[in-house]
Amino acid sequence: MRLRIKRQEVTLVRNEVIREAGLSYGALGLFAHLLSLREGESIDDDVMCAHGDCSHSELDRYKSELRDARLLIRRPDGNDDVFDDPQGGM
Repeated sequence: MRLRIKRQEVTLVRNEVIREAGLSYGALGLFAHLLSLREGESIDDDVMCAHGDCSHSELDRYKSELRDARLLIRRPDGNDDVFDDPQGGM
């Protein structure tokens, strides 16, 4: 089998993150969505909740999971940066 995809239109998530980070499916979905954004693009919680069909409390829980896994890092200005690898290793 040959995989034929347009790489710039695909978001890749490492198997290690999927299998070993201990994330819920909701947190994995949020993670994939955040990684699909363009470099430097921002998105607010209301848009994420509408897109992901979740409440703000669910979104906060998913973001907390990503922070615990060191995939989402809080900046001093209160915003977050997403990384495709855990910062500091798994």
